[in-house]
Amino acid sequence: MVLVCGPGELNMNNLLTILIFLIFLYNFICKVMVQRVLASKDVENARGGCLLAGYLKLLPLFLLIFPGMAARVLYQDTVGCSTPSECRRVCGSAGGCTNIAYAELVMNLMPHGLAGMMLGLMLFSLVCSLIAIVNSSTTIITIDIWTRLSKNPGDKELLIVGRQEENSFRCK
Repeated sequence: MVLVCGPGELNMNNLLTILIFLIFLYNFICKVMVQRVLASKDVENARGGCLLAGYLKLLPLFLLIFPGMAARVLYQDTVGCSTPSECRRVCGSAGGCTNIAYAELVMNLMPHGLAGMMLGLMLFSLVCSLIAIVNSSTTIITIDIWTRLSKNPGDKELLIVGRQEENSFRCK
C-alpha cells in the first residue's frame, strides 16, 4: 500500500485505501470463520458459526477503543500531547503518544499487584493467539488441502504432515 501524503497528513483516498485493506484483512482472511465453515455439518451450522465469530469481533471496540479514549481524556499531558515537539519530549515520537496509553492506564490506575498480573495476562494472551494461529493454519493445510492432494492418507501420514507444517510455521 502506497501513501501519497506526507507525515501527519491523511486525505480521504488514503483513508479509504487503508480502510478497504483493513476490512479485507479483518473479514475475509479470518481463519476462525474459514475453519468454522469448513468444519460445520451443514449450511445452517456454518452460518451460525460465522455469526458467532462476527459478534465476537465487536469486542475489540469496547476493549481497545474505549480505554484509548479514556486515556486521552485522563492523561492529556502525556497521551494527549498536541504538538510534535511536545510529543517528542514526552514519548520520543513526533507522531503522537498513543502507544503509551494502555501502559499509562495500567500503571497509574491499577494497584501494583494487579498491574503485574495484567502484564502476565497480556503476554499469555499473545502466546495463546500465536498458538491458535499456528494450530488453525496447520489444521487447514493438513485436513483440507493435504487430504485432497494425497489419495486416502492415513492418520499417521496426516500426523507427520501436520507436524512438518507446524515446524515450518515455527521456523519462519
